[in-house]
Amino acid sequence: MLLSQIAKKNIVKSSYLGYRNIILYFYFRILLISLLFAQQTFSAPIVGHFIDYEAEWCPQSEECFLLEVANTKKSKLTGLMGRKTLARGTGMWFQFSSPEIVKMSMDNTFIPLDMIFILNKIIVEIEANVPICRLSDCPNYGPEYAIDGVIELAAGEAERLKIKVGDQVSIRKI
Repeated sequence: MLLSQIAKKNIVKSSYLGYRNIILYFYFRILLISLLFAQQTFSAPIVGHFIDYEAEWCPQSEECFLLEVANTKKSKLTGLMGRKTLARGTGMWFQFSSPEIVKMSMDNTFIPLDMIFILNKIIVEIEANVPICRLSDCPNYGPEYAIDGVIELAAGEAERLKIKVGDQVSIRKI
């Protein structure tokens, strides 16, 4: 009798463990699927991405900036989104093959920036100290006329280096 009670207990215990394992299996499978979906849907704006420095701009002979070059549709749309910092002496150059009206947004950008708008290698507009935006509908920045490039630097750099509208821009690929 004792053996039959022990056997009965083990059957109940093993079936309980079986059900628990099945539930845990499906729970973790659902969790994994939801994490994969969330990563595909939301990771681009949240996680900072980096492009190799491909260009150099020296607005003054004593100080130069290494620039990441945004020249693909994806890199232009993403820009500096998700970055928590921007190293001193670095920035991003948005390069357009022909002049177009361009509006820049600070959506999901976590560092304030200076935006320098260029046409035919001349600075035509500067949006200085553009603040981060935590709204669902962030304002757009840029002139109402066509440009062929934008340089983004950390906020305050344009003022510090006395960069102004009318200055020549010479960017060298490295």
